[in-house]
Amino acid sequence: MKVDNINSFLFVKKIQQRKKQILFNAFKSNIIESREMKKRDTFIDENYIRGLKLKSIKALKLVSRVSGKENIIIKMKAKLKAFEEVTVKSKEEEVSKLRKIAEDLELAIRAENAQLHNIKEKLDQAFLRGATAVSLEALNMSQVKLESCTYLDYMVQLRENQHEIQTKNRYYEFEEVKKSSSEQI
Repeated sequence: MKVDNINSFLFVKKIQQRKKQILFNAFKSNIIESREMKKRDTFIDENYIRGLKLKSIKALKLVSRVSGKENIIIKMKAKLKAFEEVTVKSKEEEVSKLRKIAEDLELAIRAENAQLHNIKEKLDQAFLRGATAVSLEALNMSQVKLESCTYLDYMVQLRENQHEIQTKNRYYEFEEVKKSSSEQI
């Protein structure tokens, strides 16, 4: 019996060892599985969190791009508005300068037209004086009696009268030039 007992004891011990081995293997596989599960869970969680971070960064980049574009658009509009204001001011200054020049030229043209009108009136007056002098000469010549004068006397008298008329005309012209120069000053 002792052998039986020992055999049974050994058998029981083998069974117990086998049970321990099975339990240990189950425990080991459970731990390995739990570790792998933890690793998977942490890997999944980390990747999920990493994905969320990437999505949030992507969203921030998109928002920053949009806001950056909006800021660029706002800045460009401000620059364009400032440029427009500067160009409008410069064009207004140019227009005002051109208007002033036009007014000055208009005044100069009016003054020149007035001078031309005065010169024309003086020329007309000189022409009328000359025409009057010629008609007076013709009257004088008609009054001269050709019968009492010789042709030579007639020519001398005609020369004297012409010289007298030219002297008078020069005097009148000199007086008119004197008046116009004093008026211009």
